[in-house]
Amino acid sequence: FYRPLISVFMLSDYLISGTNAIAFHITNVVFLLIAAIFLFHICLHLQKTCTNNDSLTFPFAASMLFALYPLHPEAVSWITGRVDAIVTAFYLASVWFYMRWRAGQSNVVWTVLTFVCALMSKEMAVTIPVVFGLYEICFTLGKKDGQNGKDGNESQNGKNTDSRSWPAVLQALGKTGPFWVLLAVYFGVRYMSLGTLVGGYDDSLTFISNWPNFIGGWLHGLRMLLVPINRTLIGDHNAFTIAWEVSIGL
Repeated sequence: FYRPLISVFMLSDYLISGTNAIAFHITNVVFLLIAAIFLFHICLHLQKTCTNNDSLTFPFAASMLFALYPLHPEAVSWITGRVDAIVTAFYLASVWFYMRWRAGQSNVVWTVLTFVCALMSKEMAVTIPVVFGLYEICFTLGKKDGQNGKDGNESQNGKNTDSRSWPAVLQALGKTGPFWVLLAVYFGVRYMSLGTLVGGYDDSLTFISNWPNFIGGWLHGLRMLLVPINRTLIGDHNAFTIAWEVSIGL
C-alpha cells in the first residue's frame, strides 16, 4: 500500500494524545463530517444545475443519510478504518472543487490539491478522473448551447455542434486531461517507491484466483449496501428486515 498521508495523521494524533485513543477518534469523526459536508454541497450544486432549485431539503437529506448510514460507523470506531473516511473526504472535496472550477467559481489549484491528498490516502482515488469525465458527459455537454438560446444542433457559422457528437464529447473529456497526467505521475512515484503499479492484496487489477468467491463477495457487498442490517444481531427473517427489503423492492 502507498498511503503516506494516513501515516501523517496517525503520527499527528499520537503526538497530541499518545496512546489515548481520544485524538484518533476525534480525527475519524471530523473526517466523516467533512465528507458529509462536501456531499451536501455536491448535491446542492447538481440540484441547481439540473433544476435551478435552491432548496436545501434534498442535499441535507442526502448528506445526513450518508453520515448516519449503518455501514459507516466502522470507519469511525475502528482507528485504521480512517483510511476510508479520509480518502472519502478528499475524494468528495476534489469532485466539488472540480465542479466549481468548471463553473468558473474556483481555482483549479484546489481541485489538484484535494486530488493529490486523496491519492496519498488510499488507492481508490485513482477513479477520480473517471468521475470527472462522467460529470463532463452528464452535466456539461450542451449546457453552453442551451444558455445561449441555441438548439444545440448548429452554431453561428452553420457547422454542426451537436453536444452529443464525438468531437463534443472528446472536447469535454479533454478538460480532465491534467488529472490523468497527475494520475500517471502517481503511478510512477508509487512504482519507484514500492516497485509495483497497483499493490494491494494480490498486486493485480485483473488477476482473480477464485471467480465464485469474487462474485459472491460483490453480491454480498451490494446486498449490504441496500440492506445495511446486522444479520447476526437481527437475523434475515426478522420482521424489520423483511419490511425493509419489501420497501426497497417497491
